[in-house]
Amino acid sequence: MQGSYNLWLVSLSYLVAVAASYTALELGHRVSRTSGITAAIWLNCGAISMGIGIWTMHFIGMLAFTLPMAFSYDIPITILSLVVAIAASGFAIFVASRKSQGFTKIGLSGLLLGGGIAAMHYTGMAAMNMQAAITYHTPTLVLSVVIAVVAACAAIWIMFTLANFKGQYLALLKVGAAMIMGIAICGMHYTGMAAAVYTPMANATHASATMDTALMAIAVGGVALVILGVTHLTIFFDYRIGVERKHAEKADQEAVRLSEVLDEATNEI
Repeated sequence: MQGSYNLWLVSLSYLVAVAASYTALELGHRVSRTSGITAAIWLNCGAISMGIGIWTMHFIGMLAFTLPMAFSYDIPITILSLVVAIAASGFAIFVASRKSQGFTKIGLSGLLLGGGIAAMHYTGMAAMNMQAAITYHTPTLVLSVVIAVVAACAAIWIMFTLANFKGQYLALLKVGAAMIMGIAICGMHYTGMAAAVYTPMANATHASATMDTALMAIAVGGVALVILGVTHLTIFFDYRIGVERKHAEKADQEAVRLSEVLDEATNEI
């Protein structure tokens, strides 16, 4: 049984993937410059925000796929796939925010992160309820996992590199890196979708999907983009508060210095 894709929703899934990737880069940079309870708060909030973004990309990608058969999603299994995405995102941000990295550590971390992303994808696929059996073309399935691992290694390396970069073109580099990471995430997802083989059951009835997948995809994508947008606003305001605090500390230090100079002058007089 063959399906087709809504190219508009495929484009929306890529947009969400890029937004989630850019958020991950910002959060990796933020966590690497904090410590203690503040770093833990940023890590947990970042894991939730990035996890929702990556999961939304995959869910929109699944909604973009149309079969000549009605299907629905098992809610508990779908929620489980979201939990896996959040856990994988938290791990990625934590690893990328470390002070030192090596190729071995990046490779092992990429293996775990890529496995987590693949687990999220195939858990989401398992949530599909339909009158058809889903099997997988083994070489294509293995290829999707390899893409996930390679993409995860590249993402961790990029996040770590940019987290320690202080150059003038940091914002442009983050945008370019997010676009590349978005392509990698989408590549894994659609390769995994291509690995699926749908075999209708003997008593299956062919009918179009009963839910408006386009409307659902736009709604889910809109919510995810709002969450990612709020995350960026929070990062921005936290940055501004930090800058103002530093200015205030410098002003206080200058006031103390001037007071000491004035006291010395008074004593001399």
